[in-house]
Amino acid sequence: MKKADVRTAFVIGLMLAVFVLIVFFMLFGKDVWFKLLNITPEYNMTKPPIPDEVRFGYNIAQDKAKFYDGTSWMDFEEIEFNDKKINSGATRYYFAEHYFDRNLPVEFEMPRSKASHISINDELTRLYGLTYSIEQFNKQDKGEIYILVNYADYEKDISLFQYFILTPDNNLLSSGEVNEPSEEELLNVGESSTGFPIRTVINLGTAESQLPATTISHLENINGLTLTEIQDRYDLEIIKETQSYKSYKLLQGARQIGIRIVQDIEKITNYAGNEEIKTKKLTVFAHKIVRQAPSEIEIGNPEQEIRDKVSAWRDSVLSTPIAFKFENDPEEYHFCIKKFLIPDSIILTINPSEPDSPTKTCLIT
Repeated sequence: MKKADVRTAFVIGLMLAVFVLIVFFMLFGKDVWFKLLNITPEYNMTKPPIPDEVRFGYNIAQDKAKFYDGTSWMDFEEIEFNDKKINSGATRYYFAEHYFDRNLPVEFEMPRSKASHISINDELTRLYGLTYSIEQFNKQDKGEIYILVNYADYEKDISLFQYFILTPDNNLLSSGEVNEPSEEELLNVGESSTGFPIRTVINLGTAESQLPATTISHLENINGLTLTEIQDRYDLEIIKETQSYKSYKLLQGARQIGIRIVQDIEKITNYAGNEEIKTKKLTVFAHKIVRQAPSEIEIGNPEQEIRDKVSAWRDSVLSTPIAFKFENDPEEYHFCIKKFLIPDSIILTINPSEPDSPTKTCLIT
């Protein structure tokens, strides 16, 4: 055979081979080639592969939407599943609203039979008050719950109001005392208006992120009131009194609510010759929750009671299906939530292929 004929045959064969390869690729797709050549494709992390076991969720500590790829949790932006588009921003919103949207404070009763903390030496070291309350629970605190308790500490011979912290993995910690907050814990949130009678003018501004929701509610209640009108709604206990001012803390019954009012005064003599006290100015301070080197609490009967009741309250919303909308579907779906404990956080998850009735009572896991 001539050399020209050989070259012609080679070119024709090469063209046929390329044609066959193109047809094969069009028919079977790139995944076959990845398998044949033992290549793992690099997926775009905004659209990860969908495994057989599908779960989408919300990492409470990170405030991030998560996608389960069959072995681990990943971040995502948007994923399509069964023609449904799932957006990370919407996922975060639905989960956070369902989990954190609570009416606070929530008050619990402490059974008298469980109020005593007995040491290993059979000594009474703490006697708790008859009530304790949840004051703060939001995503900014990464799912930690701030609980206001009061007890008599027999070892220190003092009576304390203190914040306990329940972590997502149910550790109970102690934080700062509420009785005598330092200056850095007190936030100036308002002063009196000019004129007579003198009324409080509350300006929260950026302070809202530093205060418990319950404190904000009380501040709104006293906004625009005179000191006399505030006394009609709250009990005022004098902390300190001098010739020029009086300092009060606000109470509801025996319950401290984290607000202090300083009344600048002057003493005058009226026309009858009697001495009167005139209010010159009111200044309002709110007690921030400052996390002060929290430490684990020795667990006895009262602490176990607090931990059990507060954790049950936290998880109670999981008995109700979450309302969820997909990006490309106006219909509202409902899903039962499954909770996963991971190091330092909780992931709340749903299976988008298994919608539930909005009235279903979900099993809390």
